[in-house]
Amino acid sequence: LFRSSDFIIHPKRFDNSNKDVYSIDEARKILEEVKDHSLLELPLNLFLLAGMRFGEIAGLLWEDVDFENSTLHIKNNLIYVDKKYHLRNTKTKNSTRVISVPDKVISLLKKEKRRQNILKLQGLLNNEFDVVCINTKYRYLNSESFLTSYKKFLERINVRYIRPHSLRHSHATLLILAGTDMKTVSERLGHTDIKMTMNTYSHVLKEMDKTASENIEKVLL
Repeated sequence: LFRSSDFIIHPKRFDNSNKDVYSIDEARKILEEVKDHSLLELPLNLFLLAGMRFGEIAGLLWEDVDFENSTLHIKNNLIYVDKKYHLRNTKTKNSTRVISVPDKVISLLKKEKRRQNILKLQGLLNNEFDVVCINTKYRYLNSESFLTSYKKFLERINVRYIRPHSLRHSHATLLILAGTDMKTVSERLGHTDIKMTMNTYSHVLKEMDKTASENIEKVLL
């Protein structure tokens, strides 16, 4: 999924002054170790490979998955208020978006769709909103229980903790290091404008500028 050859700045050279993102090695280890984890596998792949927010992951519906074109329609948040789940539209116009996802994500989604179909036939799943991600009790994702499982998982595989929301920052940082243009990164994240993206990832841009200086020196001097 993450190859060193894909990056403009080699991951080991990247001086990450923002410690609230995962390195390529950490992200790769998480995706490798989370395989077959019933609660975390799909959400962590959606965080790291699609850059989605937790509420967007919890509110992703099966009707939002385009298997043929390998895209996801991000348009809902699932929130828990007054001991009840509510499906709401994403907070801003920019947050409603269509993003492409890798084949691995599509494969995981197909696997989960088959599993949920079996659970429904067995009478074990009552998925009123028809969401993609469910917990181990076949109910909707809850941020509190997710966080507990996430922390235990990181401790077990010996990877430092960063907030779940920062997983999407890791996604964006790796995209930028791989040379993805800022407009595309901004649109994938659902930012209100590109300035927000530029400000958030200024530390990555500074490192890329340094690399650009080194490259021009190699060519002309």
